[in-house]
Amino acid sequence: MRIIVTCLLLMMAGWVQAELKIEQAYVRGLPPGQPNTAAFMSLNNTGSQPLTLTAISSPAAQSVELHTSRQHGDMVHMEKLDSLQIAAAETVVLQPGGHHLMLLGLHQPLAEGDSVILQFSFSDGSQTSAKLAVRSVLNEPAAQQHQHHH
Repeated sequence: MRIIVTCLLLMMAGWVQAELKIEQAYVRGLPPGQPNTAAFMSLNNTGSQPLTLTAISSPAAQSVELHTSRQHGDMVHMEKLDSLQIAAAETVVLQPGGHHLMLLGLHQPLAEGDSVILQFSFSDGSQTSAKLAVRSVLNEPAAQQHQHHH
């Protein structure tokens, strides 16, 4: 069963709202005892100016980092990125094996059916947040599963 998540949970506490549409977003649920997990989504810049994602945070984890996976010989390694530019009217896909978010130091185990709020901050001062469903790693499409060396 394909889970479609409506992920835009707007928080308008005096912030400038980023012109960003977040789609097909989910957090990977892992067995208890795992301190870290990943989040995947499509980030669609609906505005006329580029957006540069500079920080992500979540009450569910000590920190959230933007990573990319790179192939070095027959090994895949993660590299931390300081920012991610999303061109005007373009979409960047965060997916297994490519760009993705890492939630590090989870405060509690995440199980399917839980949700996680992520706060996105951009270089222009705009912010937005999204509520992502937790999807069991067993429910990911086989084509998206990959080996990940942390």
